[in-house]
Amino acid sequence: MKDATKAFLSKVPDEVADSILVEQATAAMTEKLDKCRKAGAHGWHTPGIETDALLSRLLGAVEAGDMVDVMNYAAMIHVRNELYGDA
Repeated sequence: MKDATKAFLSKVPDEVADSILVEQATAAMTEKLDKCRKAGAHGWHTPGIETDALLSRLLGAVEAGDMVDVMNYAAMIHVRNELYGDA
């Protein structure tokens, strides 16, 4: 992040910072999902995928320090919980 952006972000109200956070996170998550889908990843939303497998991948992403994967796997688990009631 550029210094000017950091300076700006440090001075905005929380609501604006939250909006910037969601915008930046969404862009990064979408880019990573597109890349992985093109490489053959698929099916996180289907009943055949175990949420525990996604949790394992989430923990691996945490250990690897890949925060975009952390966000994506956490979102997948969240949505699966909403769809299927599993956690």
